[in-house]
Amino acid sequence: MRDPTTGLLREERGVALPLALLGLVTVSLLVSTALVTSSTELAISGAHQGATQGLYSAEGGLQAYVAQRGTTAQNDAGSGPFTYTPPGGGPAVKLTVIELGTQLLADQRRLRLYSVLAYPAQNGGRTVSAMITQIMPPPVPPNLNITSAMTVAGDLSVSGNAFDVNGRSNACGSAGVEALRISSESQISVGNDQQSGTRLDRFVGTSDAGASVSGQAAIEVGGTRVSLVNNLLDGKTIDELAAGVPTANWRYRNQNPAYTSAWLASAMQAPGGVVVVDAQGGTISVSPGTYTGILIVLNGSVSISGNIDFNGIILAEQNFSLAGNVTISGAIASMAMDGQNLVSDAGDDSDLDGTVSVSYNKCLVDSALKAYANAAPNGGTPEVRRTISWLEVVR
Repeated sequence: MRDPTTGLLREERGVALPLALLGLVTVSLLVSTALVTSSTELAISGAHQGATQGLYSAEGGLQAYVAQRGTTAQNDAGSGPFTYTPPGGGPAVKLTVIELGTQLLADQRRLRLYSVLAYPAQNGGRTVSAMITQIMPPPVPPNLNITSAMTVAGDLSVSGNAFDVNGRSNACGSAGVEALRISSESQISVGNDQQSGTRLDRFVGTSDAGASVSGQAAIEVGGTRVSLVNNLLDGKTIDELAAGVPTANWRYRNQNPAYTSAWLASAMQAPGGVVVVDAQGGTISVSPGTYTGILIVLNGSVSISGNIDFNGIILAEQNFSLAGNVTISGAIASMAMDGQNLVSDAGDDSDLDGTVSVSYNKCLVDSALKAYANAAPNGGTPEVRRTISWLEVVR
């Protein structure tokens, strides 16, 4: 007789469906895992490709910037991130230029160090950085032909009993110069209260042969008014000379930033200031005090009176008027072309009045020209040295 339990144990009907479902689940898991893995690897590959492209774009843009604008990096420093497109239409990058420092070398060249950071302009990306150096040429002083204590293109009127114009100087190796240079078209008026010879004797200088001379012998007369000015400025105009002075050193008689004597006294302290004042058709006044450097007066005249000690160069496009206890050590020049003025006039010529002393001093002339060169934005085109380092910025 067959055991009924044995038949039940051997009954296999209904097993196929669970096994099929189990297999389907297993295969689904395997396929899903494969798809997820593939998608992840694809995403990783895409991200790596994008990051690599971004890195290359940043490096390419950075190298193009150094090659194209490395000599003018100082103009971009401190301006914050800006967009730069390399020549030839490469991918645009965002750049940040930071000036790290500057150092004056023994030969008067200037070393500047910059850090430049770059990353792709589109969608951001990896950031790279380079450190570059600039070697600025030494500043070149303007080549002014200052060969006298006083240079006057127009007419000169002198009055008063206490003044002297002295070109005798051995400062800084000078062999001395004339007291006055004036054009052959100009006139010197000495007034009617003294004899001409007595007053002219207050002009003293050194001849080309090195001898001490006075009176008419200490005054060099020659050339036209235009040629005298051209020679003094070495073929430049006074506007071109003034253009080399930073705009922060400019002031105006009738507009902002307005000119004041207090500002001039502050700007022309030792070791030497460089100042341009636009008189805008009028006259600017210099108040009592001590001044050092170079003063350029455009479009007008300058009146200097009171207890003033000026060490350097005064260049006036029109006339200068000196009165009182004025001492000028260095040189002074007027480029006025016409007219004749008395002491009390404020016209187009140069006047002397009162206790005035004008003395040529080559040391102070050279110092003023050097101050001008140092104030100029550039002494020339800088040399961009090989990049110190390239690195990727890790964030």
